[in-house]
Amino acid sequence: NKYCVEVKFYEEDHLTSALLTGKNPQLLQWWQQTIREAGQVNKKPILIFKFNRSKMFVAQEEMPSANYRNIFIDINGYNLYVSLLEDYLINEEPEFI
Repeated sequence: NKYCVEVKFYEEDHLTSALLTGKNPQLLQWWQQTIREAGQVNKKPILIFKFNRSKMFVAQEEMPSANYRNIFIDINGYNLYVSLLEDYLINEEPEFI
């Protein structure tokens, strides 16, 4: 497997203006944990997350290879592409062993 996958589920949506205005945004904390753990096992980081009554999302460092909806986030030196997990799986066709 070439990925280190971190999965998070939280009650509240953290993709809000707090992402840019909060002292320590939840998404940034999750991503830092994902990066740290991926580095420990020498794998590519993938963060899968959802909130109550939301669809599942995926965050990755690599620019999506296909044309589907995503959000580019540059925060504290980290570059993330966030998209719906469903779109990511259909378009990127990652292989998990």
